[in-house]
Amino acid sequence: MDLEAYVDVVPWLLFMIIDRQSGLGVSWAAASAAACGLGIAAWSHWRRRRTPIGWVALATFGCLIVVGVAANRPTTWFEPVIRSGSVAVLAGAALASLGQRPLSEAYTVDRVSPSRRAEPAFAAVNRRITAAWAVAAVLVAASFGAEVFAPSSVGLTVFDWVLPIAVVACAVRWVAVQWTAYLVWTEGPTGTSTTDASLTTLPIGREAVAPPTVTPAGSITYLHGVRAGH
Repeated sequence: MDLEAYVDVVPWLLFMIIDRQSGLGVSWAAASAAACGLGIAAWSHWRRRRTPIGWVALATFGCLIVVGVAANRPTTWFEPVIRSGSVAVLAGAALASLGQRPLSEAYTVDRVSPSRRAEPAFAAVNRRITAAWAVAAVLVAASFGAEVFAPSSVGLTVFDWVLPIAVVACAVRWVAVQWTAYLVWTEGPTGTSTTDASLTTLPIGREAVAPPTVTPAGSITYLHGVRAGH
């Protein structure tokens, strides 16, 4: 996966780590995140990367600037709900993209040859990756929202940090495994035989695809008729 896929969520991270209770407040945190989103949108436009994440961040945190200014004296539930809502927007954007062009495709399209980009397998792996991002965002949003019911220091630590970090770490790992499996299926091993039992079949789309084998002559044979030769 392209590193920029994770850099583009920096506005949400920035919004979450800025002190919003005794420090700068929601408006300043949202303004910082919105500025970051604008920079990401400009960078994506310059790179001609078709991703709406920067604009989603700009719109989301632009609205939260107004919300922060309008909230005269926020209650104890205000900030957890704001954090939860901002991440829920990201989840909604990921889910909405599944019906057309998955969000992850903007970060994977440059990693494969042009001939592979129109294949169903490429679309399928991107749907799975984007769906994983969406599920992770939903769980993180739920964790932030749960802080309302446990407004103690322990609740803050668990629901604001421990659970979100664990969810994101699991999602990043799962996405890496999916993408690596796809690359192994499309490109084959680099000079070695594929004997790992975990790669007996690789789920691509709705099919279970057999891995490549190496013949005694040293050529790679793909059992699914993908390609032969070395």
